[in-house]
Amino acid sequence: MNHSDLMDNALTDVNDSVLIVIDVQQCFLEKIPREKMQAVLNRMSWIVQAATKLDVPIIATAEQKDINGGNVAQLSDYFPVATKEFNKLSFGVAGEPAILSAIKDTKRKTAVLIGLETD
Repeated sequence: MNHSDLMDNALTDVNDSVLIVIDVQQCFLEKIPREKMQAVLNRMSWIVQAATKLDVPIIATAEQKDINGGNVAQLSDYFPVATKEFNKLSFGVAGEPAILSAIKDTKRKTAVLIGLETD
């Protein structure tokens, strides 16, 4: 199998993808059984680091940031410097015009979602 075949069969195109990190906040992490919490964080951290290395844009949200805080440091420490963390006041990402605009501004058509409140 050559490189062209691999690209034709790829799950997604890195150049057409945007990573959306949704509400990875401590208050939501605490709802995960303690014995699974670190594994979940490790997987999401790996995805964020891979996206950063591959220059995939990252859009981050934090639900009611003033009350619940931002995304946990184990993830946000790996966000590229220019990553904006949006304060999400509605349950769904689609209910926030600023978030939708930021996603559209990437001009990427494949959204990869990770998070704890992945409405």
